[in-house]
Amino acid sequence: MAESTPPGTEPGEGQTPESLVGTVLAGRYRLVKLLGWGAMGAVYVGEHLKIGRRDAIKVLRGSLSRDPETVARFARGARNASAIRHVNVCTVYDFSDTSDGLQFLAMELVDGESLTSLLKREGPLPLERAARIAIQAASALEAAHDLGIVHRDMKPDNIMITRDRDGGDLAKVVDFDIAKGSAEGEEKGVTRLGFVVGTPEYMSPEQLTGDPLDGRSDLYSLALVFFRMITGDLPYRSRSTQELMVDRLTRDPMKLSEVAPGTQFSPALQAVMDSALARERENRPADTGQFARELWDAVYGEAASSSAAAPTDGATMVVAAGPRTAPADELPATVVAPRGDPTLAPRATPPAPKRERPRWMPLGLAGGAVVVVGVVAVAMLSRSGPEPAEVTVPPSLELAVGESGRMSATVRDASGDVLPDASVQWTSSSPDVASVDAAGTVRGLQAGTTSIRAAVGSIGGVTEVTVSSMAVAEAPRLGRRSIAFTVPPGGSTPGAQSVDVTGDGGAGQTLFSNVTYPAGGAQGWLSARLEATSTPTAVVVEPGRPPSSPGRYTAAVVVGWDGGPADTVQVTLDVERAAPQPQPQPPTRLTPKQANDQAWNQLFILDDIVTNNLGAAQATRARRAVKDTTRSLWEATYLPDSIRARAAYAHAQAAVELQELDEGLDWARRATSAAPNDVNYRDYLRKLAGGG
Repeated sequence: MAESTPPGTEPGEGQTPESLVGTVLAGRYRLVKLLGWGAMGAVYVGEHLKIGRRDAIKVLRGSLSRDPETVARFARGARNASAIRHVNVCTVYDFSDTSDGLQFLAMELVDGESLTSLLKREGPLPLERAARIAIQAASALEAAHDLGIVHRDMKPDNIMITRDRDGGDLAKVVDFDIAKGSAEGEEKGVTRLGFVVGTPEYMSPEQLTGDPLDGRSDLYSLALVFFRMITGDLPYRSRSTQELMVDRLTRDPMKLSEVAPGTQFSPALQAVMDSALARERENRPADTGQFARELWDAVYGEAASSSAAAPTDGATMVVAAGPRTAPADELPATVVAPRGDPTLAPRATPPAPKRERPRWMPLGLAGGAVVVVGVVAVAMLSRSGPEPAEVTVPPSLELAVGESGRMSATVRDASGDVLPDASVQWTSSSPDVASVDAAGTVRGLQAGTTSIRAAVGSIGGVTEVTVSSMAVAEAPRLGRRSIAFTVPPGGSTPGAQSVDVTGDGGAGQTLFSNVTYPAGGAQGWLSARLEATSTPTAVVVEPGRPPSSPGRYTAAVVVGWDGGPADTVQVTLDVERAAPQPQPQPPTRLTPKQANDQAWNQLFILDDIVTNNLGAAQATRARRAVKDTTRSLWEATYLPDSIRARAAYAHAQAAVELQELDEGLDWARRATSAAPNDVNYRDYLRKLAGGG
């Protein structure tokens, strides 16, 4: 099937986006079904022709596929999302275009619904369920922030809710289309095409004011999402988007109890919200990991305290579920079973986060059988249960130095029944190689092997852990941080400049380079190419056809490891404007019309000097030329006094702008003497003479 931009991708052309169904994109994906569409384009179910996997295919509208700014943002979002390896981030598999420029990306097909749809159907969520979703989203954002990526559009629409293998909520953060690295530079809030970069209802104050962003902006937005999950509304009662933005910048948010007066909220939870929604980012938690810890303490720490104080009436209260197994690339989030909610129990309570650097989801697991574990905690009863007879753990686990993974243990009694409430003790035979905490989280510390033992009393199982010294790739090191090009008046395009690229990206890593432009700025005037895709090498930066209008233009050259970290070189291009050409000296005899036109032109030249922001040397030359021409006009005594007065007026202004104040005052007097009834000349003379 031909690869063409269908009319249905463009609104108002008499067809619908369904016309693209059946198309094969780039020879790899057949579009099977339309899922939805909007201002940016449409999303389809697509089938990979060679491996049969069903993906979600996002296709840009035809007109946007031809806009360099939108395509660059689309590509940046795909690259950012593909670099994040996390169970709570929607995986991006591919980004490409068709032969005639239709842009698309292939990503994980999430079998679920958006948080917006869930809230619309069910209203405010139970506190523990909302906390589970928020903690998972915080973990996803932390993984992005660790790579220097800020999402910038955190809202319920961009959190998908699906089910893990136990039937519990599994959150997936999607749509990194406008995400940027914190070092990439800032854009204005609206693109040239009029699309708002972000959603005002969930923007942080610094995003509304266009300040540089970091992960604390996403944290603020996530806190607003959580606020809405548990109250059904946002903490600002604004009647319009403009009023909401003003309130966000000038007023404190409403309290939980003010928005949902019929619901009880603990002081600890309100304190978490006050901190996360602080207007000044310095007063918020340091990162989303800290926000997740504080939220966990406020929700589950309090629940654990009340559980410990509750009377034992013979009914077992399960606050954690038993372990389960999942492949390493499908590790589900640890979730919580709230007391008294039979639709969600039994579930696993998230373990209290480690204080040094929390990881809410498993990281870097490799090898055969890998297992996710929930912390086993049981409300102790007066009677004893079955005795454990067997502890089963994965046979092996592979980690790199600095990586961590959470293990599990399945405890059974003599009859083979699982004991989900058994308390497991974890130990490492070589804690200098790999440590393990009380929740079963293993962290590789140095290359070597060790044994991790999971024990319940005298019964136990052992996992052999291998820690490799493979280093995590760092961003390439660039020999220069900035490049400047200059195009003189009437000059030719400047030559190319090269920047050395060094650093080690690890085995099999290849380099990429591209050029990004600020929103609303000139596009396409710069190219960048790598001399090789491995280090050491150089990136060659070269202006193409420079913009025709004088001024300063900026861009950034991005160099990074494919699917890994990157660095940038800032590029400026100064296109200089030729100085305004002064009018030739008046001939021996000018007609009144010729002289009048020349007098007016001198005033226009003075305006152009200011409007075009000429350099100091060019401006000085132009003003002196104005003085020469106007002096000749003044000396032509055969001309009408009104024309000679206008020439003197222009001469006075040029002299003042050259800081020749006495001369300016003298020529202002001449203009007034030649045309005493002209109020502009009199006012200007009075101003120079200090009369107001």
